[in-house]
Amino acid sequence: MFPQNPLIALRFAVYCLIHTTLAFVANPNTDRSSLLALKAHITSDPHNLLMKNWTTKTSVCNWIGITCDPLSNRVTGLNISDMQLVGVIPPEIGNLSSLTSLDMNENSFYGPIPASLFNISSIQVITLRGNALSSQLPIDMCKHSLHSLRLLRLSFNKLYGEIPSSLGRCSSLELLSLYNNSLVGEVPKEIGNLTLLTQLFLGFNGLNGMSSYLCFLLPLFYVSHSISFYNSFETNTSDVGFVVGESKRRGKGMGGGVRWADDKGWAAEVSLIRKSS
Repeated sequence: MFPQNPLIALRFAVYCLIHTTLAFVANPNTDRSSLLALKAHITSDPHNLLMKNWTTKTSVCNWIGITCDPLSNRVTGLNISDMQLVGVIPPEIGNLSSLTSLDMNENSFYGPIPASLFNISSIQVITLRGNALSSQLPIDMCKHSLHSLRLLRLSFNKLYGEIPSSLGRCSSLELLSLYNNSLVGEVPKEIGNLTLLTQLFLGFNGLNGMSSYLCFLLPLFYVSHSISFYNSFETNTSDVGFVVGESKRRGKGMGGGVRWADDKGWAAEVSLIRKSS
């Protein structure tokens, strides 16, 4: 019989709602099916790392490349970097709703980056460097989720189109690398809203020149002293990205620097002092 006391009835309803929601959302079986969908979309696994290990005979948390939360058994980390895998990333990847870190660097994944990946609100690290991914970045990629995202590395792929202005809403971003793709157009001024950003790599795309990048960040800084080249290799600074160096206290401001670079080595540096807030 349903409880007659309104307070007890309310508590009973809340209890049922919570447990129904947890059964539907926080279910490790959802993670298992999502990962098996990824495995099914891999067409070449030369070392049979996933073929032999990702099976229904063992717990997901024991699979190679998988990290789980010890209490909920939900998947929080997926690292299948540098395994020479070939395939596409299915939209089911977005069902890993507790994922905090995704590392699929240095494989041969191709096709689009599924938009569902950018809907994982818990994600802090997305690194897909060195694949053959070809798609536009979702225009609204940071409008509703990704508020915890600290690192986004999509360099050395085949991404095209323009950089979405909504990236400026990924307010926790510390590193953004879109280096060596086929991106075009203006660098959105909203990038200047990323006040925690310390590393930014935009070079070797079809973007407008280096000066436009600096314009968005210079309002946050005073120029301390001039450019000094100190690396031995030759590079065209109009074609590479830049890095805002890690801040250090210096008087009333914050110290840092802008360094022209690819995302492997430096080419030049401009030292800056962050303005006091």
